[in-house]
Amino acid sequence: MRRPSQVLVWLHAVDGLHVRVDVRAYAVPQRTATQLFALFHDGLSTDPAADLLELERAQRVRVCAREIEIRHAERAVAAARTAVLDARGRRRRRERAALRTAVIAHRRAARAFERARLDNRVLRRFIMGLPVVSGDLNAARRGWLTGTARPGLADIFFSEQDFLAADPRRAVTTGWGGTAIGGFEYGQQWRRDGDDDPDVPDPAFSGPWTVAFIEQTRELYAHRRWCTHLPEEIWLLATGIGPSILPRLRQLQRLMRDPNSLMLVVRAVEHHAHFDPEFGPTTHPRARGTPGGAAC
Repeated sequence: MRRPSQVLVWLHAVDGLHVRVDVRAYAVPQRTATQLFALFHDGLSTDPAADLLELERAQRVRVCAREIEIRHAERAVAAARTAVLDARGRRRRRERAALRTAVIAHRRAARAFERARLDNRVLRRFIMGLPVVSGDLNAARRGWLTGTARPGLADIFFSEQDFLAADPRRAVTTGWGGTAIGGFEYGQQWRRDGDDDPDVPDPAFSGPWTVAFIEQTRELYAHRRWCTHLPEEIWLLATGIGPSILPRLRQLQRLMRDPNSLMLVVRAVEHHAHFDPEFGPTTHPRARGTPGGAAC
């Protein structure tokens, strides 16, 4: 029997904002309600799910900005400390004053970063506590509850060049005479919590990961290459793959736009490693190359 669709409605009350799910109302945390009213200054919409997820996206934008600020503040403190060590006499006193200023700025940036992260945690806890069983909120909750750690048995590469240099059979010649990875792609917008581009208005299209299969080497890999705030990274998920995983990849591709969808591919790899004798994750996990870019 098909489950009837749930009804979510905003309820304004003297004691604050609530979300009604079917027949029961759930109080929105005060700090979350304040941010909702600030974001939607002309009033909330008739779709609480859309409003909550838009606030969550805006919070991730803020977290990313605050993390960039704290990284800049950290570099400023390091430079100021070096200047103090190199200075002498009156110049040393000036450099010490500059160091104190840099330390204060770092503390402010750290507090702002923690507040931004706390706001996001509070909102996510509220959403995960709602008894939604379908729709975008349920998909978001399912994704947030999935781990995001790098696969323990994956080889990690920090550039396409490193990946191709490790095994030239992975390369194909492009039309302009260069080289590229010769993989058949199963989607280019897989999502991983923390990697999604927060500036993309629709989170469903914010994933920066490509999942692909290289027939020449029978390898499955994931490639983060469209990320605006994190450096390039490649996970070699499995080698010596038989064709049995490919139908599962096509099935999972329908869920590509859900939060943390990339980790569904990782789980599929782990599952097939147990049941397919020709299939296995990489057996010598290690990182290749040097991470670059400004992480956020």
